[in-house]
Amino acid sequence: MATSIRDIKVLKGLEPVRKSPGMYIGNVHSREGVFNYLREVIDNAIDEFSEGKNSIVKIVIDTKRNTAVIGDQALGIPVEIHPQTKLSGLTTILTRLHAGAKFDKTKSYKRGSGTHGVGVSVTNALSKLFEVWTYRKRQWYYQAFKKGKPLSRNPKKVHKSKVPLRNWKRGTVVRCTPDESVFTYSKLPVSSVVSWIKNDAQYLCAGLRFEVVIDGKEESFYIKEGGLKAMLDALAARDKLNFVGKPFYFLSKDKSIESAFGWTNTTEPSYSIRGYANHNYTKDGGTHVTEFKQAIVTAFKAVDKKARKLSSDDLLAGLYGVISIYDPNALYVGQTKDKLGSDVKFKDILVPEIKMFLSKNKNLVTKIINKAVKLKAARERFKKEVENAKIEAKLSRTGKIILPPKFVSASPSIKPHEREMFIVEGDSAMGTLRKVVGKHQELLPIRGKITNVFKAAPIKVLRNPDVTNIITCVGCGITKACDPDKARVGRVLLLPDSDEDGFHIAALLTSFFYKYMRPLYKAKMLYYVKAPLFAASVGTKKYFGYTHADLMREIPKSKHKSAIITRMKGWGGASKEAMRRFACDPETRTLYRPIIRDYEKMDIYLEQIMGNETTLRKKLLGV
Repeated sequence: MATSIRDIKVLKGLEPVRKSPGMYIGNVHSREGVFNYLREVIDNAIDEFSEGKNSIVKIVIDTKRNTAVIGDQALGIPVEIHPQTKLSGLTTILTRLHAGAKFDKTKSYKRGSGTHGVGVSVTNALSKLFEVWTYRKRQWYYQAFKKGKPLSRNPKKVHKSKVPLRNWKRGTVVRCTPDESVFTYSKLPVSSVVSWIKNDAQYLCAGLRFEVVIDGKEESFYIKEGGLKAMLDALAARDKLNFVGKPFYFLSKDKSIESAFGWTNTTEPSYSIRGYANHNYTKDGGTHVTEFKQAIVTAFKAVDKKARKLSSDDLLAGLYGVISIYDPNALYVGQTKDKLGSDVKFKDILVPEIKMFLSKNKNLVTKIINKAVKLKAARERFKKEVENAKIEAKLSRTGKIILPPKFVSASPSIKPHEREMFIVEGDSAMGTLRKVVGKHQELLPIRGKITNVFKAAPIKVLRNPDVTNIITCVGCGITKACDPDKARVGRVLLLPDSDEDGFHIAALLTSFFYKYMRPLYKAKMLYYVKAPLFAASVGTKKYFGYTHADLMREIPKSKHKSAIITRMKGWGGASKEAMRRFACDPETRTLYRPIIRDYEKMDIYLEQIMGNETTLRKKLLGV
């Protein structure tokens, strides 16, 4: 609360953006922020395409200068004096938040990638230098800005030779350089831009040509029509899957709804639906994805009576789908548009189309129903297996959890969220750890490599003793019943050895937690403990270090020549002091927390790395 009138600050123009950039473009300390910075300009060109005013976007990135040039061939930006601001339209748009023609959807722009109205002005505000050339009334105009502030009151006429894109006849061209004083990560994300255009934008904007030039090397992307159908084919090809029958495709007359889906020949019970709202990929889904799923299931149950006895998950198993909508009043959950929250309603439009599609493809319907019936039976067997083995919580007659015999538990006075549970492989490491763990720390020994959850059936996985012990000791349930708030520990620390077997065990454990206890990742409860790689013996004294240089700093200089240095094979070779320092003491140890930014991509990646398909593994290993 302000204590004086002087304490109240009013931010003018683009000052709010520079003051709190994260509110407008996301994390400025990572690739995300500078990618969104660039996208605001590209999205402007896409909006022009959506209005039928543009057919090309050219993006030129100079990595040495860290500068990007983005051009469209639309109608340009007005340069006449605006009646309210007394500045040109160009200057007004680039120096004012919520200034533009996209607020009134009945006039200049009926469609746009958002209604925040901050777009390109944000990029201007966060640029060390921002330059714009625009073509109006058969004349090119130019204006430059520094950190959002114009270097001239209004744009000036320039010759076409001054435009940084050669032979560019019309439209708008922007050249910008991110401001390092704002972005701690300021390097233009070339791979992210190319990936986004290749995997998303070209399909969402069928008919719009993307030309990308990186340090002189040019690449072009263009889908003529049926964008989401082409995207669906690309997704299946990427995962080396084939569609069972012909996929469904629909584009509404006003082009506000585009959708495609098909069932693949995968044996996995999961399904994948990508959602887009106003050209933005909503990686966390939202109301449009829910509406799309409901439309498919509703249509299926209307066409076949057997489907009415099956769950949505069983019917959708193996489905690949994409839904893209335009919503003029789009509301997102969060600032970065990862999840749509708008109350969208289009099920009544899609259901008749999907019913017609299914009615014409009776063989497809029969195959999907048969597969769903088998999945339902398998799920019921799995449920009985869990209940019979009492996997989720092994209880004694008194109702208390029965922990494994070799499990070392924390002091009873320690609250669950304060407990740390180490998962330890090997009797030697377990024996040393017992002597140094704190009252809040627990030890769960495993015998070695657990079952590979991406190769084995769920019933086989849950019969593995080490797996059942992990589930019991974490105590938060599995799959859909997994609730981090119910866990009996606050952290799970993996203690893999730093050799081939240790890395393999870590990969197996990571896969298990991902598939059966995924919420632990989002709850920030899973960690790896970094192991020391080098050990040295000087007489009876031992020294340890993460690297050879670390180790040599530990050893007195006078003892360097007499030190016997070895590379550690695992935690079993660590002394009590080393175990305390590198594993148990929060002040001196190093922990790594796995962060998953895109769960859909991680599903595919782990399936390729840990599943039966060996192509990617061979490529990574160079064989």
